[in-house]
Amino acid sequence: MRFRMKALNCYSPGALSLEDYPAPGPPRDGWVMIEVSHVGLNCADYRLFEGLVPRSTYPRVMGREASGTVLMAGKGVSLALGQPVVVNPYISCGNCPNCKRGAQSNCVAVEVLGIHRDGAMCERITVPAENVYPVNGIPLADALVAGFLAVGARAVMRSSAGVGKRALVVGAGPIGLGTALFARLAGQEVVIADKDEKRLRFAWHGLGLASFETSELSVGSESDREGFDVVFDATGDHWGNCTASHHLAPSGTLVMIRTGSERLSVLASAIHRRVPRTVFSAQGGRRDFEHVIQTTLGGSLPVSKLVTHRATLDEAPGSVASWSHDKSHVVKGVILI
Repeated sequence: MRFRMKALNCYSPGALSLEDYPAPGPPRDGWVMIEVSHVGLNCADYRLFEGLVPRSTYPRVMGREASGTVLMAGKGVSLALGQPVVVNPYISCGNCPNCKRGAQSNCVAVEVLGIHRDGAMCERITVPAENVYPVNGIPLADALVAGFLAVGARAVMRSSAGVGKRALVVGAGPIGLGTALFARLAGQEVVIADKDEKRLRFAWHGLGLASFETSELSVGSESDREGFDVVFDATGDHWGNCTASHHLAPSGTLVMIRTGSERLSVLASAIHRRVPRTVFSAQGGRRDFEHVIQTTLGGSLPVSKLVTHRATLDEAPGSVASWSHDKSHVVKGVILI
């Protein structure tokens, strides 16, 4: 008989329940069991709650950004019991052409925790060991943010933009903020834009990022006369794509960041617009997570400032509903398991 555990289940759009749930059994070969410590809410969790994820099915245990410790390991796993880790929620199939050539981040049949399979908003989960990265020296509460920061780190790497380049990040949500932070660390002159004044205030006052409403970035103005050398679209929507391509220098690079197949239409839109150089950047992989972890250890990232809201698992049903209702106040909401 399996142990029981608490889990936050989304039964249908808008319907959350904290319930007694079967704990996972021993991990199979190559997999590990994680005792979950912290879970972060991101846009996909809110979209699931709101019924806006086409491929997801209900009921579904929520949560894809997680940190915790190794509780049990299957055969062939080198991770030590008690090892503090962060979890990459994108579980590749291992069989598609991209996986077979080592490009798991581009897996065509990827399954995402909390979307296509039950997620981490519970006391224990099992995942492939290749999706688990050690975070020795980093508190688990801080390690949690590696998931969305890895997306930004990858986007900056993909841009190939060097020191001194003028960069515009469109979208001041978590992924946009992460992108802006790594662009700044890369020596770029960074401006972040958004329609939401509250998010821009946080970017400026909380993280010291130069930020403007898009209405202030008119083409031909003194601040934007020649456009930006690199523009990152961290929104994945039509407004973001139009804004990004509008403020790109004639010889600049447009980096479109997507973390799900719903953003493929944005790529098609950019190609249709014949942007000079368009780069498509997806979710972070092992190298990106490790880059974030090392940068965090070096003290160059204000990770503690990025978590703006916290709640316990018992408080999660009400907190998730409240945060979803007004996401402009929330940079990163975290559930303490």
